[in-house]
Amino acid sequence: MYAKRNFAPASDTGVARRTILIVEDEILIRMAAAEHLRVAGYSVLEATDAAEAVRLIAADRSIELVFSDVHMPGEMDGNGLRSWILKERPYIKVLLTSGTIRRRRATAPAGGMSSPSPTILSSSNAGSGAPGSVALPTR
Repeated sequence: MYAKRNFAPASDTGVARRTILIVEDEILIRMAAAEHLRVAGYSVLEATDAAEAVRLIAADRSIELVFSDVHMPGEMDGNGLRSWILKERPYIKVLLTSGTIRRRRATAPAGGMSSPSPTILSSSNAGSGAPGSVALPTR
């Protein structure tokens, strides 16, 4: 139903590295995610909230993916950031995450998503093979 997208880091052939913006207010989580992605070969920018993310996105056209927490301090949360990106930079892919542990079906925010009814995952089903679960690659 959906086309598979390749978002691998650049190879050693001299191609520019892909740029990911991490938006996370918890510094230790942001640092760990950034380090993991840099080791994997990505160029990484970091923002502590949506307002800082908007400033970085406006200033840097190389950002191809925004990896953002849903729940953040400030006037705009992750869903608000996603809506702004859809309007202002529709070519940027957005991955929203949350440390909130609960299972529920979410309704799509205004502006729609690629899935009309995304599943919010919890750490309890991640990688279990259950529908909607996610298996993260290990080293």
